[in-house]
Amino acid sequence: MNITKISFEKNRFTVAILLCLSVAGVISYIQAPKAEDPGFTVRTAVVVTYYPGASPQRIEQLISKPLEESIQEIPEVERVRSQSRTGVSIIYVDVSERYTDMPPIWDEVRISVDNTRRSLPEQIIGPIVNDRFGDVFGTIVTVSGEGVSYEELEEIAKELRERVIATDEVASVSLHGVQDRRVYVDYSDERLAELGITPYQLRELIRAQNIVLPGGEVFTEWERIILGPTGNFESLEELQNLLIPLPARGEVLFLQDIARVHMGYQEPAQTHVHTTGKPAVAVGVSLRDGGNINILGDDVKEVVARYQQELPIGINLDFVAIQADHVRDRVNNFGINLIQAMVTIMAVMLISIGFRMGMVVTSLVPVTMLTTFFVFLLFGIGIDQVSLASLIIALGMLVDNSIVIAESTMVLSAGGLSPREAAIRSAKELGSPLLISSLIVCAAFLPALLAEHSLSEYASPVFWGVTITLLLSWVFALTMTPMMAARYLKAQPEGGADEFDTPFQRWYAGVLHFFLHHRVMIIVILTVSLVGAFYAFQLVERQFFPNNDRAVITVEMEYAAGTRLERTRDLVEEIEAFYGGPLEDSVKTWHSYIGGDAPRFYLPFTPEPPRSEYAVMVVNLTHQRHIPEVINQTNAYLEKHHPEVRVRARPLVQGPPVDAAVEVRISGSDQDRIFEYADLVRDRMRSIEGIYGVRDDWGPWTKQLAVDIDEARAKAAGITSQEVAISLQTALTGLQVSEYRGADEVIPITLRSDLAPEGHVSKLETVSVYSSTTGRSVPLQQIANLNLEWTPSRIMRRDLARTVTIQADAYEGFNAIAIANDLDEWLAQESTRWAGGYHYEIAGEADATTEANKAIFDKLTISALIMLLLLILQFNSLRKTFIILLTIPFGLIGVVFGLIVTRSIFGVMTLLGVISLAGIVIKNAVVLLDRIKIEIDENGLEPYQAIVTASQRRIRPILLTTLTTIFGLLPLWFGGSPLWESMTIAIIFGLIFSTILTLGFVPAMYSLLFKVDVPPLPGKKQKA
Repeated sequence: MNITKISFEKNRFTVAILLCLSVAGVISYIQAPKAEDPGFTVRTAVVVTYYPGASPQRIEQLISKPLEESIQEIPEVERVRSQSRTGVSIIYVDVSERYTDMPPIWDEVRISVDNTRRSLPEQIIGPIVNDRFGDVFGTIVTVSGEGVSYEELEEIAKELRERVIATDEVASVSLHGVQDRRVYVDYSDERLAELGITPYQLRELIRAQNIVLPGGEVFTEWERIILGPTGNFESLEELQNLLIPLPARGEVLFLQDIARVHMGYQEPAQTHVHTTGKPAVAVGVSLRDGGNINILGDDVKEVVARYQQELPIGINLDFVAIQADHVRDRVNNFGINLIQAMVTIMAVMLISIGFRMGMVVTSLVPVTMLTTFFVFLLFGIGIDQVSLASLIIALGMLVDNSIVIAESTMVLSAGGLSPREAAIRSAKELGSPLLISSLIVCAAFLPALLAEHSLSEYASPVFWGVTITLLLSWVFALTMTPMMAARYLKAQPEGGADEFDTPFQRWYAGVLHFFLHHRVMIIVILTVSLVGAFYAFQLVERQFFPNNDRAVITVEMEYAAGTRLERTRDLVEEIEAFYGGPLEDSVKTWHSYIGGDAPRFYLPFTPEPPRSEYAVMVVNLTHQRHIPEVINQTNAYLEKHHPEVRVRARPLVQGPPVDAAVEVRISGSDQDRIFEYADLVRDRMRSIEGIYGVRDDWGPWTKQLAVDIDEARAKAAGITSQEVAISLQTALTGLQVSEYRGADEVIPITLRSDLAPEGHVSKLETVSVYSSTTGRSVPLQQIANLNLEWTPSRIMRRDLARTVTIQADAYEGFNAIAIANDLDEWLAQESTRWAGGYHYEIAGEADATTEANKAIFDKLTISALIMLLLLILQFNSLRKTFIILLTIPFGLIGVVFGLIVTRSIFGVMTLLGVISLAGIVIKNAVVLLDRIKIEIDENGLEPYQAIVTASQRRIRPILLTTLTTIFGLLPLWFGGSPLWESMTIAIIFGLIFSTILTLGFVPAMYSLLFKVDVPPLPGKKQKA
């Protein structure tokens, strides 16, 4: 089927299709789902188990270890990481990157956890499997007000949640900073002793009365009637009026006569939220799968605006994060870059090849772009910075097909064919080579799609965008371009002296003759230059992914484990005052999560589990240029006034998250031995220039009071170890004894001593321990001794072994990967002196980069084989294929030169750019070698003259392709995000050098491998 001929025969239908595709493209762009980034699957679930009061060691042995061993047996699970802290086990389940269908795997995890649950202690709460750990709550609204209680803020936040979740684009809504409510029954030890009743008896009476149990059923002749005994507390008054019998005194009293019954918040509080210095409750909103973030943003804004009007003056609903605005700004910015690239390319073409031919060629650009948006929508590809950048990358290449067809049409028309016949013949002769050339470029981007890594999900739109755009441009080059060329281009005389009789062509011919006569020397020089480029590559800074250019930073602060939340809150308030004072011109707003529990407001941000010693602030700056200033001043302030605080202030990252720039993991069995080696590594890292904040993930060791029970004295008093633990918990923090069922929530009823709100250590020994056997109590100091011990604040495990990770961040301008490599060399020697069973791993950016690069190189073989087969299919020649493949590594000379002179980085996206460069280089070389073949076979030229003539004929299309690609990428370099800067630099400089190779090295290699006789230069005698 000849689609060119059909397009001529059905020209009006062809035009109608082109118009329909263009309109469909505009509509598709408007309707397509939009995002800042394409995103990636968070292949991690979290299993949380609570065991109140248990030490990290007991949590590890009784909970973390059994669950880890069970979960690790699941085939799809790549690794299991755990964190055992006082009272809680947190296990992270990481699934292998090659799996994408996560729900069945999470079902397996749940089954595994449920099966293990029977072997865990009875007193635990959980395990709770959270497989929505990766949900992003990109829209955050805070509820605040002067003089407004937390209860009122919570009610307003809950009402807002109900209204927001009713909108169409919302998946879920989370609340943060909500204080858990409790019904407290506070008793006095003296009062209970006076009445002759123990806390144990009080607990059992409350439990016995507050029941929700069926009473059985009775039958009539025709019916079955369920019996429902009353007894559960319907109101706080019912609990206060609970009758408490006093056998020792023969009396009955109300519970409120014995203890103080009241509603309150959990003490101590678990988390707080501040918005620009004011207490608040945060409402996080996540987008449904396949939803439109812009519609979500508009809906939430409308709901908030309407609800704000109903609220009293003084209560504020403030947006602290609006993902829709960031997405709109990012998409608009890249849309402008795309338009700039299109206009630039069209201008270059019009100036370079004249108005008529320029219009014929460039008319392809807008139609191809709009049709690409339509295909994007059909295949479910969203509009984001990656997909738009892929179109910018493809822009310069897509006009090449049109240029070749248009030029050939002009030449054939000059040879006597009618414009229509010339166009049809050009498309027929060049359709196959152009398709193969386009497919070669597409194959170069294939590793971005096939890599078994989260990077593939992030970068795969690059492959789809380039592939769809180039293939559409090929189709339009065989249909639209011939029609326009036949109609608007005027035939020009082909060949002759005039064609090459221009100053530029004469200069190029002289250069080409020099290359051909000194081909061996040129090859040697290029080989030496390539070796030098490999050595010079060591000067290029390497980085996994660059930071995001959004004017937002996160500030994480952490005291030693066990620090009270009040102290952490005081620290945050001090930093908030600092931001509102000296830095008020740089800082716009902020929201603080004291005690953790921050939502994942941005996909690469990994929220920390709640703990009292930790806080994170999300700070919105007035401009991106203030990021280094605010980070440096924050670090300096905390280092000066609070050196004991671990601080990590950093901009938002892009791509898959990395915990720290430089990381070393040390694993083994014995805790003391692990820390002996970890201390050596820590000291080494502190001596390295360029990194700071050296720390380990176990955190500072913390105090623990061990209650050593004297079994003999406890047995004599009729007291068990369980009664000691229950008495301590009741007296100091409170013991949950039942539940109060309100209208829409279940609130724990907590029995506690009136000492509990203070819980001062000086009162510990006076705590009364009650015996259920004797009914009497004895002071704790009579049956137990208190010993102060130092214990890890948390125990970290990885792949079933205890693991300490030493971490550090890198200063701006220092190469974290190079530092990690130097550290690896030192550790390779140092670890030879370690005991058996202990080993280290380099992690951080170095490990993440290695994994991503490996995933790409693993699939690069497939890409290379496809390109190789396409080349052999095109030429049916191994020597020509070898010539083309040989040009690829020499292009690295230009890449390294460009990265060094621009002081850019080499990251994962840069690697994809280098790989894609190979496809562009091959495409140019294919066109040149194909022309040499035509000059020899069809025009009957001698090989040497064929090389010169073909090179001169192809120099204009090759240079135009290079220029259009370079000018198309300039907006992406200077106006895009940092994610694309190094990639565009690599392509631009690599393409410049590769173009020189194509026009000089390829002819020289062809003449060498095909043993072409080279005539002497004018004025020189030929050597014998």
